[in-house]
Amino acid sequence: MKAFTRKVLILSTIGLLVPMIATAAETEERSRSFGIALDIDNHVQTYIENNENYRGQIFFQYRGEKFNMDKDSASYRFFDRDKFQVEVIAKVPERGHGFADETTITGMDERESSLGLGLRVGYKTAIGLLSLDATKDISNQHDGAEADLRFGPDFYSERAGKARNVEFGVIGGVKWQSDKTVDYYYGVKDTETTADRAAYEGKAAITPYVGVAGQGNITKNLTFNTSAIYMDAPDEITDSPIVDKGHDVQVSAGLTYWFR
Repeated sequence: MKAFTRKVLILSTIGLLVPMIATAAETEERSRSFGIALDIDNHVQTYIENNENYRGQIFFQYRGEKFNMDKDSASYRFFDRDKFQVEVIAKVPERGHGFADETTITGMDERESSLGLGLRVGYKTAIGLLSLDATKDISNQHDGAEADLRFGPDFYSERAGKARNVEFGVIGGVKWQSDKTVDYYYGVKDTETTADRAAYEGKAAITPYVGVAGQGNITKNLTFNTSAIYMDAPDEITDSPIVDKGHDVQVSAGLTYWFR
């Protein structure tokens, strides 16, 4: 699928540049960690005929004082004082569809993953991180905007250290997507209509979600992580003729080997 390949290329390129970027950007003394991760998830999407299938991905991770990167995002923290922090973030969430192999939605143009750039503000508490981020598409896929209000564990877990240390946390929040974003991924253009598929123009949508996430150290260099997230899609998405599910449960598990 082109969208997935494009995402891998973007993040792989960033990953190869991480050591040089981070060395130049970070000024405080802290052990920096670069890792290679294997992640398996159920690749759930809301499109009709999009059967759930498990797939694996290999990607780079980096942990530093200011610069961090994982499978879907990279960030640079330029303000961190007391309990508040502010980061510049780049996001490449995997979504979209090629449509080529789906009989019911054949004739649809491909929807690709986008690259969003923006800011994330966080407030650190004793039990988790309360954060709000806002990003704008800079890849010219849909030119839309998105925001995510979330409470849960920090986005970037610490590198492996103490073996057999396991932690779990609850995640909850709401995601907002602009009308351009929803229309790109779930809309149906006039040129894509058929006798059984009406035109549909997407509207701005708010999607609540809740779940759990866990992480732990197997050895000093090997960590694992797992999560299960339930998302309840709003009418602005489920009213689309190419959507047939009102909710998703996304499950993932992974291992990361960290180089010293």
